[in-house]
Amino acid sequence: MKPYQKLILAFVAIVLLACVLSPIAKLYVDGRVQKSEGLADKLHYDEVTKTYRFGKVFRRTLMVSAIIVLIAMGRALQIGSVAKQGYLCRKGWWRDLASGAGIGMVSMAAFLAILYLLGATMWRTDIDASGLISNIAKFLLAVACIGLFEETLFRGVVLQTLMKDMRFLFAAVLSSVLYSLLHFFKANVPVGMGGDWLIGFRALEVCFTPLVTDPTIIPAFLGLFLLGMVFAYAYRWTSALYLPIALHASWVFALKTSAKLLYLGIGHPPWLYGTKQIVDGLLGCVFLLVVLILLCLLYRRPSAKQES
Repeated sequence: MKPYQKLILAFVAIVLLACVLSPIAKLYVDGRVQKSEGLADKLHYDEVTKTYRFGKVFRRTLMVSAIIVLIAMGRALQIGSVAKQGYLCRKGWWRDLASGAGIGMVSMAAFLAILYLLGATMWRTDIDASGLISNIAKFLLAVACIGLFEETLFRGVVLQTLMKDMRFLFAAVLSSVLYSLLHFFKANVPVGMGGDWLIGFRALEVCFTPLVTDPTIIPAFLGLFLLGMVFAYAYRWTSALYLPIALHASWVFALKTSAKLLYLGIGHPPWLYGTKQIVDGLLGCVFLLVVLILLCLLYRRPSAKQES
């Protein structure tokens, strides 16, 4: 079996395992959501109807399933050696980290400024300075984990595995499509108390239905796809994960911080200006293309060996 076929098998196994584990996860959450105010708030628990949104639970279940499957198939996919390749220490690795963080913060600040001038965002009137400062450390830890996990998985494992069977461009496109698709696992399925053994499959249906029935979702898919392409080329140009990790983490940090300072996603129509995720609109796609061109100008092309 070729590496890309093993990768497809792993993806299918992750999704199916998440659907199988979802009813168990739901029963666990049922027992806690009425007792934990924080959990009830996160899941939008309604005390009157005794219902909550299952989306975040499903995404966490997918993450657990991914860890289980990747550990089980680790040897077959050669995950250890493939991921290690992206972290090989080389001269100037710290510059890639600093450059990624700088480019990410400056570019996102510039894009937010453009959205502000267009009236697609505005300053909050309820800014909590002390709360923002206290959240900075949490944000830094969260974005570091996101950058490390997602880049190790998608660029460190998926992209490099696909590159064993195909040229870089095709591998980058396929890995970016997968990266984009997985961000649509946001099934806000209202659920009540009690067992529901098909909840995982119902959540999966809600995830993918908009992709074929709602044309306004195209800019969001395209924006996430271009985001994946930016990270893929950042990896290609440096032959390491340091630049994409720093770029990814800095963008998420800027997004989380700006959400405390600005009202995001108020521009209409959303397909043009984007939602609170910023890059899921047509303007966000243009922004990512500009960043891709900028990175192309800043970093040298890889050697002929790397291109092949």
